Amino acid sequence: MPDDMSNGSKNDIVNLVTPSMLTGNKRRNERGSINDIPFILLFIVIKIIGRSKTKQTNSKLPPGPRKLPLIGNIHQLEALPHQSLAKLAQQYGPLMHMRLGEISCIVVSSQEMAKEVIYKNLV
Repeated sequence: MPDDMSNGSKNDIVNLVTPSMLTGNKRRNERGSINDIPFILLFIVIKIIGRSKTKQTNSKLPPGPRKLPLIGNIHQLEALPHQSLAKLAQQYGPLMHMRLGEISCIVVSSQEMAKEVIYKNLV
């Protein structure tokens, strides 16, 4: 086979295949992005329902400051955490719920409340 014909046939095959492949992929991407919208909406609805259910199950917990995802209330603790907790206790009371990262904590900020918590858990 001469070199000219082999190169010509390779180019013809590339020219025939490439446009159809690009067009097909482009259409698939357009349809794929439209088809993804219901799944994204479903994911958002499930997240909202899940959050409302967790609020209902955590209603027995004492009040506390608003939490951020992943870090919880760590951003509210300053260089001197005891002073930050004292300020938060003035706002939320002597017994409050906080999340330090993924760890759920109950903070007791008064001597009377500490005695009550200990007494109720021992008896």
